[in-house]
Amino acid sequence: MNKFELFTEGRKGILSNWNLCVVTGKDRESFFQGQTTNDILSMPYNTFNLNSRVDRTGKVQFFFINIKTENELFLLFPSDISEVAIAEFDKYIIMDEVTLAKDDRKLFFTISGVSEASDNMTGLLFGVPASISFTENQSSIKQLTKQEELELKIESGWPTWNEDVQSGDLINNTRLNDLAVSYTKGCFLGQETVAKVQNGRGASFYPSFLESDRVEELELGPFQINGRKGGEVICKSGRIAMVKLFREFRIENRSFDVIQNEKSLNLTFKNYPTSQSLEDFSHELYLYAVSCFQNEKVDIAISALQAVIQLTPAFSDAYESLGVIYGRQEKFELGIELMDKLLATDETSVMAHTNKSLYLMRLGKIEEAEEEKGLATVKSFAQFGKDAKEKKIKEEQEKEKENQINQREAMFKQVLEIDKDDTIANFGMADVYFYRKEYEKAKEHLMNVVTVDEKYSTAYTLLGKTLEILGEIEEAKKIYEKGIEVASAKGELMPANEMQARLVKL
Repeated sequence: MNKFELFTEGRKGILSNWNLCVVTGKDRESFFQGQTTNDILSMPYNTFNLNSRVDRTGKVQFFFINIKTENELFLLFPSDISEVAIAEFDKYIIMDEVTLAKDDRKLFFTISGVSEASDNMTGLLFGVPASISFTENQSSIKQLTKQEELELKIESGWPTWNEDVQSGDLINNTRLNDLAVSYTKGCFLGQETVAKVQNGRGASFYPSFLESDRVEELELGPFQINGRKGGEVICKSGRIAMVKLFREFRIENRSFDVIQNEKSLNLTFKNYPTSQSLEDFSHELYLYAVSCFQNEKVDIAISALQAVIQLTPAFSDAYESLGVIYGRQEKFELGIELMDKLLATDETSVMAHTNKSLYLMRLGKIEEAEEEKGLATVKSFAQFGKDAKEKKIKEEQEKEKENQINQREAMFKQVLEIDKDDTIANFGMADVYFYRKEYEKAKEHLMNVVTVDEKYSTAYTLLGKTLEILGEIEEAKKIYEKGIEVASAKGELMPANEMQARLVKL
């Protein structure tokens, strides 16, 4: 069962192996804003997020779940480091009005479903939307099993203390970097080091996701790729595993021969998303619902779309898709209800009126159907006007861009008159010619770049695209292969992953 199926079906449980601390005092939020890696001040009340504490060198001391209410902060620590964590924060409370105290109450969680508790706090838990409460959910949904919890963590890259995150780990090398660090909130202890690594080559070893029938053949521990340490298996369950992978091998959908205990396995790894939010999950869940509908799993699609709407009430596509499904099932009243909700979310929607007109017609409500058809026509004209305005703006933007291109071209030509092998000027001219669809000229300049500087990774990306357009597919493949090797060795994973995606497509 994947995370979307589990979320749609719903699970509940108790947060065991965690210790709770309550924080009071008027300075509580500002104090922890400066002491921890995630943004507390911007959190809405009655929400929670993942947070962490690092030392001055950017190494993890501990992580925790941070819960924010109007009058208190609650810190939920892994039980075996709670005493150390509380003592660490206590050392820094000098002039601030902040009090930390242990809290023996139990916390319960609900994944999906609507908790009956009035003290609900919402956020992401184990990588999926959930609510946390001091009151146990009495509904009939199933308890989350340990196996399901493990698989959720692996699938989403959710950290577990002393497994994939330990005291002394550089935080950039852990999933906390994506899930518990805000690079925009302002200063925190260790920020300078963490930001320097983030803006440089990034993590050396970092968690990646593996899904394969051959996972069962792997053991926990290190493995080799290309004759060197490639990474290590952190945890696994069934066909999935979380591995820490060396920088140059973190290339999406690229296969490697993995050696472990003298056994060779050809495996393909996936990168975890760089962020997780309710909106991100809703979008993924929506795509999953569409996929289920296309594969005739209609009941699952309906449940998933209902969950999307519950999570993000402004997700207009979910209303339209669900309404269309009801229409196909001839549940026209439900379809009309969904179209009304769509209009409440997006009053400009033409399809809401069009579908509503169709459903009213099928119900024999001719006059109402004609009225909706008229509204659809009016909004269509309004959309035409909007499109014309946007077209004019786009034309003006393209004209401005052409002026900028001309200025850049003149500048690059001046440089090339002085030094015909200048890589920056050659790449700049290639970019100009690519924009103008003069691909042979673009190719000439790009070949010059990679001849002079074979480590110019972005040149391989543009050269590969140019060769594709020119129909030189085999040459494009060779360029992408070389470019991936160059970019991954330099830790430039964005161009490496882009070239890998294009290579896979070819």
